[in-house]
Amino acid sequence: MNEKDAKNIVEYYNKGYFHSVVVVGKSTQGFPEPLKSQIKNYLFKTDVLTEQEAIKLIQSRLRNLDIISKEQIVELYEYSKKNPRKLLMMVEEACKRSLKKENKVQNEDIQTIIENPF
Repeated sequence: MNEKDAKNIVEYYNKGYFHSVVVVGKSTQGFPEPLKSQIKNYLFKTDVLTEQEAIKLIQSRLRNLDIISKEQIVELYEYSKKNPRKLLMMVEEACKRSLKKENKVQNEDIQTIIENPF
């Protein structure tokens, strides 16, 4: 990613075109400065994601909306074998299933996802 791309991403994010941006890399060394300063408080090392990091990741993605409990996040975190990508996909699926009929993610939808992975 070059400096221009980084500036565009930050600009579009700040204008509300994006609700979240995921950038993957081995380190922030050589990372374009516009993004580096934006993400310094939101870095997650994905090789070993802790329970607290998983909760923080999901809550920040959902803008702290109270639609999935910490316990449900931890349950999906454990089942995803601590894989952030898999966790995000599972939470997304749980939200899709539950929010069609309820205001919060339901435990039965969590169990369905665990029993019938996609």
